[in-house]
Order: sequence, then C-alpha cells, then structure tokens
Amino acid sequence: MKSHDCHIFMEQLLPIAFGSLPKHVINPLTEISHFFRDICASTLRVDDIIKLDQNIPVILCKLEQIFPPGFFDSMEHLPVHLAYEAYLGGPVHYRWMYPFERFMGDSKRSVKNKARVEGSICAHYLHRETTHFCSHYFNNLVLTPRIIRNPVNVNERSQFTLSVFGLPGRPSGKKVVHWLTQQEMQSAHVHVLINCAEVKPYLEEFNNFYLQSTGVQSTSSVIHDQFPIWFKHRLSGIVTPTPEILHLRSLSEGPNRSANEWHTYFVNGYKFHTETWTEGKKTKNSGVFVKGVTDGGEDDFYGFVKHIYELEYNYLDSENKVVLFYCEWYDPTRGTKIDKTYGTVEIQMGRRYKQYDPFIMSHVVRQVYYVPYPSFVPRKRGCCVVIKTKPLAHIESGDLVEDLPFQVDEVGPINEVIAVEQITSLSDTTVEGYEVEASILLVEDNIDGEHDENVTSDDENDMDEEHDDNDNDMDEEHDDNDNDMDEEHDDNDNDNDVY
Repeated sequence: MKSHDCHIFMEQLLPIAFGSLPKHVINPLTEISHFFRDICASTLRVDDIIKLDQNIPVILCKLEQIFPPGFFDSMEHLPVHLAYEAYLGGPVHYRWMYPFERFMGDSKRSVKNKARVEGSICAHYLHRETTHFCSHYFNNLVLTPRIIRNPVNVNERSQFTLSVFGLPGRPSGKKVVHWLTQQEMQSAHVHVLINCAEVKPYLEEFNNFYLQSTGVQSTSSVIHDQFPIWFKHRLSGIVTPTPEILHLRSLSEGPNRSANEWHTYFVNGYKFHTETWTEGKKTKNSGVFVKGVTDGGEDDFYGFVKHIYELEYNYLDSENKVVLFYCEWYDPTRGTKIDKTYGTVEIQMGRRYKQYDPFIMSHVVRQVYYVPYPSFVPRKRGCCVVIKTKPLAHIESGDLVEDLPFQVDEVGPINEVIAVEQITSLSDTTVEGYEVEASILLVEDNIDGEHDENVTSDDENDMDEEHDDNDNDMDEEHDDNDNDMDEEHDDNDNDNDVY
C-alpha cells in the first residue's frame, strides 16, 4: 500500500477490520486509530491537544499488554511526542509529506526528455509558474485552471430569483426524460416548498393557523397534504404583488411532470452516482448523509441515491431548475446504532425507512460510504460502518482548493481512556476456534511469592535423591578410574621384569 492508503487504514478501517476481537483488545486499537484521526484534523484546540497528550501514554501501555515486546521499537514510541509537536507547530497539514509527494509525482510525470530529466522538470516548473502569474491579469483577476477535479458550474442568479434555484452543481452523463407519477410530483413539490427560504414565513403561518383551528400541532403528513393548497390560496389573496410574490405564485403551481434524469451529479465538491450506475464498479459514490436537527445523531438520515431528477418550473418567461436526489433511507430508529464512546455509526442494511419521503435537495447532502464487517463475524452480518468523506476540490468564494489527503475538519469528542481493560478472553465466542481462559492471563503481584511458599516436601525429597544419585555416580566413576590406573601400573611392572 502507498503512504496515503496506510493513512486511511490507520484512521478509518483499523477498528472495522479487527471488530471481532474482544473488547480489551479492540478498544486500544480503536483509541489509537482515533488518536491519529484527531491529531491530523484541520482544526485543533488547545484543550483537545492536552487531552490527547494525556491519553496517548495510557493507550500505548494498553497496547503493550496485547502485543509482544518485539513489536515495540522507536517508531511505536513516537506518538507520545506528537501531541506536544502539534501544540508547538499547529495543525499537521502544514508540514506533512503529502504535498511534497504530490509535487514530486507531478514533476516526474512532466519529464519529456529522459536523457535530461532535471532540465525537463525545471522547464515544466518555469512554464507552469509563468502561466499562473499571467493568469492574474485576465478576467478580473480570476484564476482559470485548465483541469480541476469534481468541478461545478456556479450560475449567477438574478435579483428576484428564489433561493432554491440557481444553486451550484452540474449533471454529467446521458440525459433521460422521466415522467413523474402523481405521488412523486406531490412529494417533490412539497420538499421544494419547505426548503425555500422565501416560503418559511408562510410555513410558520400555516402551522399557527392549523394549531388555532384544530388545537394540535401540525405533522409532516398534514404539511404534505394541506400546505401546498393553503399556500396557493394564500398568495392568490394578495392584492398588490411584489416581484417576490410573483415568483412565489409561479412556484406554487408546481413543476412540470416531465423531469430530466441523470446518473452523475457534481455538487459541493462531491461526485454522486446512482446506485444502479455504481454496480460493478470499484468505487461507490451513491451513499448520502443528511444531518438532523440535534447534535447526538439520533435523527440523522443515511441512505443511497436511486435517481437524480432535475425539476423545471416554467414561469416569468424563464426556466428555473432545481435538482433533487431520490434516495432510499435506512431506518434512523431501529436500523441505526451509534456508539456513544467512540462515535461509530452502524447501519443495519436490511432495515429501511417506511414513510414515503424520498427526495432531498442536492446541495444539503454529504457523501458517505458503508464498510461491512468481516464475513466471519456472525453477530455483525448485515451491518456496515458509516465513514464520512471529505469533498475534493471544493470551491469556496471563487478560490480553488487542490486535491487534499483525507483529513477531518474538527476533532471529535475526546473521551477519557480506560486505564485498565477487563480481560474476558482472547477470542470471540461467536467465532469458531480455541479459546484461552481468562484466568491464565491474570497475573497478580504476589504470585511469585506464593509459588515459593507452595513448594512441597516431596519436591524437596526428589531434589535430595537426585543429588545423592549424582554423588554415587561420581564415586563409582572415580573408583573405576583408580582400578584402571592400578592395572595399567601392574602391566608395566611385569613388562620391566621380562625385559
């Protein structure tokens, strides 16, 4: 794997790959993974750095209880100093190696004359810097890069254009005409209305009117069924309409029944594909995520894109278009599980959201992908872990940001590290294989002293008998040597007598 592949595996995939291990093993691995993810965030706070600096020695000590001593060398000791280095030097993306690797790779690819490698690199660099400098003098000092990744077209809106129209984004691929059903058209029209900023005051007025007339709060089904009709009658009663009112009146008429359907759409720096278009491909760009109202994540919605529709509203001698994603959502109550300690989100892929509310505005979604657990973990079958992606080449205020390595925007909630993990076993009970008893792993401080006191007298007798046997063997060997020497001496005397 390349260096950035290891970067992704360490920060995102490590806890998923070893999810079948017992808690006293997987928890330190998850903590070291989150440590590297937090220390590489684009925004660091001093109090978060202090917590990271306090947690990393405990995490490494817990890892020493799992891995053999030969695993640890100077590289495993370096994380102890990373938090202090971040405290002195700031966020890590100002000094890590990925920009230099990208620059060196681009320089190597620019070589045209392999006999003069250095000269080709210098000539390409000078040409690129010259064109970059000259581009400041064209089109009101706006840079116009030749190639960008995930580009979007920003359409300038007129003074009286509603907020739902002219949003950044562009489709790609072959266009197909799709005729909306009555249910799809009604749901899409209501979704456009409630997401239009100019309609929000009328929606609040409708809620107050419904509360006063019925005595109960309006629900989503009530808004879906009654608000479009009430909104149309409310605008028709205005005697002196303003340009904004004229736009709202045309908006209340609803979109055309024929919509353009695409399989690819670029928005917010993301590249979205429909689910059918991603089948058989190596990459999956159909996962979507919509942030809920609360911060806990209980009302967040996760799903995937089934269709991409471009609705058209014809009014005021102009065409106003809005792009909606037709998504299939997972159940946010029974199908979503959030780990409060580490913030991991698990999705039960078989549980779907039953209510019919498939549409979402294209500019409010974020891209995610779902990573399944290993197949040999029965209790995790059908579950996937949600991993949020970061947009590439995101355009903000007209400035282009080049492709960046993976990096979270902010440090997540840093919890106190558990100093001592309760040891249960070395294997998961749901996985086939041998299991080591936990009692074998628990070593008390006085176990050596107890071992010395528990030596029995039988063991001492056996040791004495073994020592006596060794002495007897040595005496017998010594006697045999003396007899051999006496016999040899007698033979020598007889030889001398014969001579």
